[in-house]
Amino acid sequence: MVIIKQRDYSMWQHWINLLAGIWLIISPYVGFSTAAMTTNLVITGVIVGGLSLWGAMETGAKFGRITR
Repeated sequence: MVIIKQRDYSMWQHWINLLAGIWLIISPYVGFSTAAMTTNLVITGVIVGGLSLWGAMETGAKFGRITR
């Protein structure tokens, strides 16, 4: 049985998620969307972006890359 250890020190996933959150925030203003869709996309983008920044800060603090 092979156990693969996930590498905690790769932060590129957090930055990709942050870009996805930013895209969710600006995407309703680029194209056609209803008011309910705009609200949903902006709230989801803020949540995704916030969680990705939090994950980047936690991972960076663990390995001394980002300080608070």
